[in-house]
Amino acid sequence: MAAMALSNLSSNIKAHSDLLELDVLSLATSECLAALDLKQSSDHETLRFCILIIANLTGGNHSLPLAENLFDILMNFTGHRDVKCRENAVLALGNLCSNPVHVKRLVDVKCADALVAYSFPTTAEESVNAQFQAIAGLHGLSKHAELRAPLLREGGLEPLILG
Repeated sequence: MAAMALSNLSSNIKAHSDLLELDVLSLATSECLAALDLKQSSDHETLRFCILIIANLTGGNHSLPLAENLFDILMNFTGHRDVKCRENAVLALGNLCSNPVHVKRLVDVKCADALVAYSFPTTAEESVNAQFQAIAGLHGLSKHAELRAPLLREGGLEPLILG
């Protein structure tokens, strides 16, 4: 319930400064990191909301001091067994792509590969929302001149044209 309430609060951009001051981002990141340990039991609904908190708080153009492992955590969730966790991770990555501060780190974790993959859902399970977010993330990455050629090599042009 707390994760759901914090997720709802994080959707209001006016509340971001208070939530960041209370270090809600690191709490959500810690919960996600713990859930990646297969020996731990985790509640997928709580994880969904924690990933949404990350997506909402990183969506602004403010330069946050993000945890170094946040990008790796989100990339791990793009392959999670829960569909909504995967979709929310794609949303969070798409939001991070819009901020030029994060571009180098996103390239390091091969974010474009995941975004290209989600641009063409393989099953009916994958939602149109995740596809839209993936294409939006590719659009954010394509705004950086030094990434245009690598995006072409990784297959990012076709989703951008179709989107």
